[in-house]
Amino acid sequence: EAESTKLKKQPPPEKRIRPYNTMIRRFARDRDLKNGNLQVGPAAWYGMLAKDPELMNFAARGAIALAMTPHWGAGMYSSLPGTTVEHRCFDEVEIAEQLVFILDLCYDMFTETGRELILRGLAEKALGTINYTCWKWDYIYRCNQMGHFSGGRVAAYLAMEKSGWNHVSDYTELAIKDLNKSMKRLLQADGGYLEGSHYFLFTFRRALPAYYMYAGARGKAPAEVVPPELFQSREFAELILSTDRTQGVIPINDGRSYMHATAAMLFAALMPETIYAAYANRYLEVYGYPPLSDYWCYLAGQAGEKRQEPSRRHFVKIDSIASVASLRELEGEPLKIAFLCDALPAAHRHRDAGNFLVEFAGETLLMDSGICDYADPMTYLGMWITNASNNY
Repeated sequence: EAESTKLKKQPPPEKRIRPYNTMIRRFARDRDLKNGNLQVGPAAWYGMLAKDPELMNFAARGAIALAMTPHWGAGMYSSLPGTTVEHRCFDEVEIAEQLVFILDLCYDMFTETGRELILRGLAEKALGTINYTCWKWDYIYRCNQMGHFSGGRVAAYLAMEKSGWNHVSDYTELAIKDLNKSMKRLLQADGGYLEGSHYFLFTFRRALPAYYMYAGARGKAPAEVVPPELFQSREFAELILSTDRTQGVIPINDGRSYMHATAAMLFAALMPETIYAAYANRYLEVYGYPPLSDYWCYLAGQAGEKRQEPSRRHFVKIDSIASVASLRELEGEPLKIAFLCDALPAAHRHRDAGNFLVEFAGETLLMDSGICDYADPMTYLGMWITNASNNY
């Protein structure tokens, strides 16, 4: 209710159409941040939950305003005539997801022309840049970004399929094929994952919705369309699950301990009564209910439901990333000792050779988190992707 009230107090979307809709802070100018951006997707979701036509109308008008925004990229830097500056497709993916969601929930509020305006924007301004990114940059297949980009990419293609565009399905299949290619590079056969704990969950907060949407469109269960390597990820999930009562996962490889709600809930729904049930329960214990804006948690993730967890294993060993964890009980309290020592190269983190930690009685006693700062110039000199950075 509070979020709905806040949305209703925003200026009319029609008055907020600008040359671009900067979504990400790192390339925005101060004046852009002051003006804010059109983040109207939640209005459709809240409007549906509250059966509030005013909010649904606000979302539909916001979608048209976004469709009429000339540039969907990273702001002034990527929209100047003659520029080659681009921020991959982070902004385009965010806008695409909003528009598809609103088009689906508020379909009857649009005229045929309004729907076509949105679909054309998805085809030209969203998928044009998303595909440019996926075709050009090989590194995104070896890191979290292909998974992150696939949510908006698959959603946009499926919206066109649903609208009766008869020549799109092959491109949807290609998008899933590209996503699977990335998953096979990141997920190791023995359950290892190459980018550490935070990026593991960051990747799947968008990759899992892509698979869920694709499964629904093809009349299949999500478990039928995800790559088999994903089921082996339970090894990594158990390795990195923290016993510290203040956090979700162990922060390694320039990551954080935060759990992304969508990933935790969808993993638990995809693989019930596995270690992922503990992820969903841990999220609720540490962070409370997921924000309503994380709508996938409620559409498919059964958020708020207490899950049946399996017993934890005393010993987890993953050879591909040279990591091992021991979990025991000492004086009635959990004791976790882990050596998370992977030395394999990956795109978005440094190699944590020699990393170790000790957790006891719900606290972290010893840690070597290896967290780095992307704003540090040393990042761009390559320091943070070397073994040496772990002790720098």
